[in-house]
Amino acid sequence: MLMLALALQAAAAPVPGEELTIVAKVEIDVAGRITNCAIEKSEAPQNVNEATCRTLATKGRFKPKLEDGKPVASTREVRIRWRRDAAPAKAS
Repeated sequence: MLMLALALQAAAAPVPGEELTIVAKVEIDVAGRITNCAIEKSEAPQNVNEATCRTLATKGRFKPKLEDGKPVASTREVRIRWRRDAAPAKAS
């Protein structure tokens, strides 16, 4: 999550309380892990999109889709909404 926090801090025109919505298409393997991520729609800068996919790939888990009672690979659309916190206090 540190990568994402850094990307959000580096994003242009930081506005406390601003929300960024990202829609990603993720491929999920039979173990429920994300094997691929592609941004479908986004209001966020490119570095935030990239950090979102990296975070989903490392932290995201799903229950795998079942067919005939057995797990199979699948694709899902995920909607993520990030809210920028108030700017941290600057050190003197």
